Amino acid sequence: MTLAKTNKNAVKADKRKALIDAAIEVFAEKGYSNTVVAEVAAVANVAAGTVYLYFENKEDLLYQAMQEMMRETLFKLKKKIAKEERAVDKLFQLIVKHVEFFTKDPNLARFLVLELRQSKEFYNRYPNFNPYADYLEYVQSLIKQSIEDKTTLPYDPVSLSFLLIGVMDMMLTQWVINPEKINLPKITDEVKQILNYGMGPGQI
Repeated sequence: MTLAKTNKNAVKADKRKALIDAAIEVFAEKGYSNTVVAEVAAVANVAAGTVYLYFENKEDLLYQAMQEMMRETLFKLKKKIAKEERAVDKLFQLIVKHVEFFTKDPNLARFLVLELRQSKEFYNRYPNFNPYADYLEYVQSLIKQSIEDKTTLPYDPVSLSFLLIGVMDMMLTQWVINPEKINLPKITDEVKQILNYGMGPGQI
């Protein structure tokens, strides 16, 4: 690959990343339905037509922005909890770090909470739109390992993964709605105690 081609690809990647970041910011502030593509382009400092070089339409932009944000977030969180030796500890720390990560950036939190819930038509158009898919797969793998380690009771991994992901989603949702009325550290600690006695006494 020539240097010129390498530089050109780098520029394309940078513009695409700028559009993804701009989309998250604008969608978070105005909502997907109230946003026009030109507004995203303006925040990304590119011409409106540039958006269509990377994304089919506004729906495709939302789809890819959400999917990529969640993949990147999970990658970062896995690195943060890698030091935990037991799978059951990784499970709890994933909840903690997930909530911490998104509450540090209100735009990311609002984007996730609000735009995750799209219309039936959107899901029909993008049947693979499941931003938590990788999370669920990872959580289920940790649950299976913790069951093998006998630090978790033999619950169904799928059911338990729904419960854990649901906890993360609801905590963030309530924080986005009214951050002043929710004490996340207190709730997180109580969730830990609930998981401790629900998954196996004294294991977390």
